[in-house]
Amino acid sequence: MKVTPRYYKNESADFNIKETADFPLLASLCYALSHELRLKILNQLQIKPHTIPELAAVNDTSVNSIVYHTEILQNAGLIEINLIPSQKGMVRMCYRVLQEMHLQLFRPYANEKAPSEEIKYAVKVGDFVDCDPDANYSFVTENKFYTCTWNTIYRPERHDAGIIWGDKGYLTYAFPNDFAKYRKCTEISLMLELCSETVGHNNNWKSDITFWLNDVELCTYLSPGDFGDRDGLLCPPFWSKWGDNVTMYGLLKNIKVNNQGVFLDGELVNQNVRLNNLNLDKSNKVLLKIGNKPYAQHVGGFNLFSKNFGDYPIDIELTAVVEKV
Repeated sequence: MKVTPRYYKNESADFNIKETADFPLLASLCYALSHELRLKILNQLQIKPHTIPELAAVNDTSVNSIVYHTEILQNAGLIEINLIPSQKGMVRMCYRVLQEMHLQLFRPYANEKAPSEEIKYAVKVGDFVDCDPDANYSFVTENKFYTCTWNTIYRPERHDAGIIWGDKGYLTYAFPNDFAKYRKCTEISLMLELCSETVGHNNNWKSDITFWLNDVELCTYLSPGDFGDRDGLLCPPFWSKWGDNVTMYGLLKNIKVNNQGVFLDGELVNQNVRLNNLNLDKSNKVLLKIGNKPYAQHVGGFNLFSKNFGDYPIDIELTAVVEKV
């Protein structure tokens, strides 16, 4: 099928991948340029016009082969073929049509999403900035166990905690918010490993664990248990020696907030809270609170794991998607 080019006999032609009307012509051009002999013919015609017999001789091939390939080039609009008189009658003369062409593959962002990038922050489970004064907390470092009261929970050793737990209440963590102050933020996601908390462990111990950002309630996750039936994949030998008497691992949870609502592990769970409800640029920090509501159906505590405890090599991670400058 012959495709009529819109650049006939021009020195150059410009194409853009966003112009769908050009697709038949582009497909024809790509096919015409996909054979080595046709590329040679194009190169030869850039120097001067050639007859069909001349092209057959210079390319050491048959006239029929040249006829076949030049017709493909002509149908793509790359060359022109005219009949001219000669000593032996009329002969087909081939001329170049196009000297150069440009194909723009990049589509400018008009009504599409602007280019974006991810900004990631991570805090250790012991880096909390606030906690419930009525709850009991304990934490473990690489080689030592700490049980704390309200007066001792802020001891500096907490920053080395690999796992921390409370029987109720909450812990609050702070992240920088410069990503929201100076650029447009389109999404925030949180990722962490956690589970319920009871004495020893109980794989069927339920807990309603709620998440807040900047004091705005996002969602509640029903944790199915406090897991200790096997060693955590990352737990140090010191902790593994306790056997089935302690919590060993949790489940990986992802909470995402954008302009559609709140998603828990990819499922939309709260359409009433959107990104603009979080007042991200009103302070010098973003506050994440994790814990049990006092009157939840299952006040089953919580365990939070660092990247060197449990099953997953992550701390508490916040990822912000922002538009590029």
